[in-house]
Amino acid sequence: MSDNNYYSKRCQKWKNAVIEIIRKILKERTVSQINDQGYSVPEAAKSLGIRTNLLYRWKQQIEDQQRGKSLAEDEREELKRLRKEIK
Repeated sequence: MSDNNYYSKRCQKWKNAVIEIIRKILKERTVSQINDQGYSVPEAAKSLGIRTNLLYRWKQQIEDQQRGKSLAEDEREELKRLRKEIK
């Protein structure tokens, strides 16, 4: 494998990781605005230019994580990694 290809793949992995972090922050802050600042889901969705049903899904996912009903992103990644180790 050439050095260029190695670094290109490595940069792409970092880029994907940064995008995931930004998505997580966006979701958390948006749901926080709804829950803490009294915005309605349709208002927040319109201001962000996203579909209302997507924002309802984000809200449900974050509330489920807070209640311990679902795995957080980092927990999900760790579970994937551990499953790979077992195989």
